[in-house]
Parts: sequence; C-alpha cells; structure tokens
Amino acid sequence: MEESKNESIFNSEVAEILSVWKDNVVREIKKNRIKTFRVGRDWGIHESRLIEYMDVVEINT
Repeated sequence: MEESKNESIFNSEVAEILSVWKDNVVREIKKNRIKTFRVGRDWGIHESRLIEYMDVVEINT
C-alpha cells in the first residue's frame, strides 16, 4: 500500500497550495475529482492524489 507511505494533507492546506478557496476544494472533492478520506469533519488527501489531480487539471487547461 504505497499511499500509506505518502504524507496526508487536509483540504485547507490543499486550498492554500492550489491558491483557491477552501469551498472550491470541497466542491472538487464532492464531484469526486480529488480522491480523499474523511478525518472527522475534514477531508484528508494523500500527496500522490493531489499530484494526480494537479496533472489532470494542467492537461485540461
């Protein structure tokens, strides 16, 4: 399980990395565009999943 070795970040940190509002990150999560896992009331995201998402977004722009 390679993902367990990757560092996890949370949606507020993802928003900061992507330079978008936290609401935009939550919207992308709800549309299943970013693969996540729940941590209480927050969303956890493996760094590898964020990189995959960023690659897809870059290709589509």
